Amino acid sequence: MNIKKARLIRFRNEEFFQFFTEFKELVATYGLENRFFGEYEKLLALYSDLDDAVEQIRKSGYTSEITEADNLRDMVFAGLRDTVKAALNHFDEGKQKAAAKLMLVFNTYGNVSQKGYAAETASVYNLVQDLRQKYADETATLSLQEWVDKLEEHNIRFSTLMNARDREKSLKPQKRIVEIRKDMETCYGNMVRCMEVATLAQPDENLMLFINELVSKIARFANILSSREGRKKIEN
Repeated sequence: MNIKKARLIRFRNEEFFQFFTEFKELVATYGLENRFFGEYEKLLALYSDLDDAVEQIRKSGYTSEITEADNLRDMVFAGLRDTVKAALNHFDEGKQKAAAKLMLVFNTYGNVSQKGYAAETASVYNLVQDLRQKYADETATLSLQEWVDKLEEHNIRFSTLMNARDREKSLKPQKRIVEIRKDMETCYGNMVRCMEVATLAQPDENLMLFINELVSKIARFANILSSREGRKKIEN
């Protein structure tokens, strides 16, 4: 029996942690702790490491500020892009042409809000430079200077906060979450293979009930991913 794979690599940290919280509870519910040749014990130890690492991030004084700064930056970027897009229908032909040129620029950069933190920061910086230098005339024609200034302001604030958090994290040596997640994915993969073999070699009702419930959980988390990815496509 093949068990549908969970796209663990696509999960955000909180989703990843929640999936394994439910997974270990499921194992305990069906009393299958000793069915995985030591892999479950490894998973529990890694789960504890992940819990500690995630909690340290939660406790960071910068986390909420970084999230807020990123949201503000995204909002201003969207407002600037929408303002340019709206000008494509401006009654003034000169403004239409300026908007058409700038939309080519925005299309080149894409929806920077969907990029990783570092990539978005770099893209916003470059976009601001383009709008102030290479496309200064078009920016002036559409009176976008305040938008550009505000976008730069939020980008600088975001970068400053990230640097401050990096300094904070450097003072708290810890196993990186990405490494813990990778090890947990390996353990989980080994456990899934154990289950698949067991359904062929020595299937029992308890194991089958466990697998059926696990498959339902995987489907639920898959829907969470699909919904989020669908929203991204709409925003783009």
